Amino acid sequence: MGALGGYQEEQLAPDICRVAFFGNGYTAPQTAAEYVIHRCAELTEQKGFRYFGILAVSDQSVTRKFTTPAHAYITGTGYANVIGNTAFGTYRATTYYTPAQTIQFNFPRPVITIKMVNDWPKGANLVSSSAVLSVQMAGVPLAPVQSGPSYSGPRMTLDEQTKAHIVAFVQRFVAASQSDDLSSLTTFYGPNVRFNGNSITREALRQQVENAVRTFPQRSWQFISGPTVTPATDSPGATVNYELSGVLSNGTSGTQVKTSVQLTIEKQGDRLKIVAIWPRVLEHRAL
Repeated sequence: MGALGGYQEEQLAPDICRVAFFGNGYTAPQTAAEYVIHRCAELTEQKGFRYFGILAVSDQSVTRKFTTPAHAYITGTGYANVIGNTAFGTYRATTYYTPAQTIQFNFPRPVITIKMVNDWPKGANLVSSSAVLSVQMAGVPLAPVQSGPSYSGPRMTLDEQTKAHIVAFVQRFVAASQSDDLSSLTTFYGPNVRFNGNSITREALRQQVENAVRTFPQRSWQFISGPTVTPATDSPGATVNYELSGVLSNGTSGTQVKTSVQLTIEKQGDRLKIVAIWPRVLEHRAL
């Protein structure tokens, strides 16, 4: 058990697990939900799967009350004078009383049953484990960005004109991520993409994007830094790094986020294409 609480897992089948998070009296329900989802993602990767779907959710939260005892104490000030063999003085006392208090603590305990898979069927509502693990959580190390094998072949020429062209391409890509036209967004990607180090097809990536858009239909982004363009170490193309601040909303609730993104961009034919993307959520808070 940590400062926030702890986990409990039960494997129901090779590809099905039940995961519970036990929060303490100071853990917010939203925080407990985020940690149980994070643990589901960890288990999914540990067991060799990429995605998980939620089969059941239950709330086993408990409420406990504690009563502190009443107590009182007296404090005072005394004055004394002595004249000859006679002493006289005054004493003033004040009594402070604290009544008994009842304090209520809520212990959130979300329980989720998940099914883990490696393929994303069309129309399925799944969660990408690597996407969940790319979100910074208090007390949990953020998954690192890992490059592929070193590349030593011919490279894209990165003169100032090409760099400017790549920067403009990335700016259009970020602008497209705010739109509802998913067909436009997926054209920025190559036919095969590495998402957080895992190779997926453009169609599989599209399904992940569709799932994210359903969750947060309204999205807005602002550049904080970058894009900066450098030669890629594991590709003939370029590595692009930038940071964004954004607001994601579904009309009833919203989240403010700060993200860092690393792209690998190559020239395929006469067009630039994203062949790898590593998004990281550095900060997030509910609005």
